[in-house]
Parts: sequence; structure tokens; C-alpha cells
Amino acid sequence: MRFKGSVLVVFFAGLAPLLIGSLSPYESAKRKMEMISSERAPRGSTVQLTSAELNAYIKGEIPSLVGEGAVTRPHLVLGNNSGKMTANVDFAKVQAKSGRDPGWIMSTILSGERPVVVQGRIQSAKGQATIFLDQIEVSGIPINGAALDFLMDVFIRPRFPDIKIGEPFELAHGVERVEVKPEMVNVRIAR
Repeated sequence: MRFKGSVLVVFFAGLAPLLIGSLSPYESAKRKMEMISSERAPRGSTVQLTSAELNAYIKGEIPSLVGEGAVTRPHLVLGNNSGKMTANVDFAKVQAKSGRDPGWIMSTILSGERPVVVQGRIQSAKGQATIFLDQIEVSGIPINGAALDFLMDVFIRPRFPDIKIGEPFELAHGVERVEVKPEMVNVRIAR
């Protein structure tokens, strides 16, 4: 009796949670992310990332994205299609990682850790998503308008030039939708 390739994929996809269960939350999240980004997740499947996995992944990946010590104590709290990220951010170190010299004045103003809170929501369906920022605080002060544009232009867009906030964007790697729940994020792969 011969098995078709799709039957084997489904079989091994069913075993994946058992195999991944022995990994640390960071390793588990990293494998799941790689499975999605390499488009190895079976069509029609849902990849679940728990809150613990996402927090471990964020802590593990931030240093390579923004520089060692630039962001400390990151923590993500999930809600219903929403999330709240808290962290301590040294904006001067983030700027240094981008390769752009912030200058003496900006280095003086921005150096040192500042508590940052970012709250947002996501809407996702039919291969698209939109992220909405509800609130951003730095050292307890709400940031919006020109100050928010400055932070985005200087600290976010140089690292993530394609980021879109408040407007729809296409989900990559065959992802149909992303559903956020208080305990996990479900990434649904299109059929």
C-alpha cells in the first residue's frame, strides 16, 4: 500500500505538537515561525503560537533586531484580536543599531531606558490584515501626532521600511488570517 505525499504531510503535521512539546517556548516558537515563513505549514492548517511562546520569541529575537540592551523586559499580553506590549527602551541604542548617528542632542535626550507601552488591534481576513495603534506611551506620556511620526520615522521605519499602520497589507507565506486570543495567536494557512 502506497501513501500519497499529502497523507504523510498531514501525518507528520499531527506529530509536530508532540515533537515540539519537548522544546523550550523559544525553540518551539522559532520552529513554528520558520515553518510558516518557509511555507512548510500544510494548506488549510492552523499554527498556534501560545502567549508563552510569543513572549519567549520576542525576548530571543529583539537583540538581533534592535541591538543588545536596547530593549529590555519586553512582555506581550494578548487580548481578543488585540495586544499590549510593554518594555524598557533605550532609544539611543536602538538608533545606534540602525547605523544612523542621532547626534549629541538626541543622544542626550533619548539615552537611558524609558518604559514604553504600545496597545493595538488587528483585523485579518482573506489574506490581508490591518494593524491599528490604540495607544503609545513613553515614560507614562501619551505619544501621538508629530511626536509619533518622529518615533516611527527615526526608530521603526529604518528597520521595517514596509510597515503599514492603519492600512491593509497582504499577509505573506500563504497566511489567510491571524486571530489573536488572550492565550494564543492562531495563524490560519490558506487552502
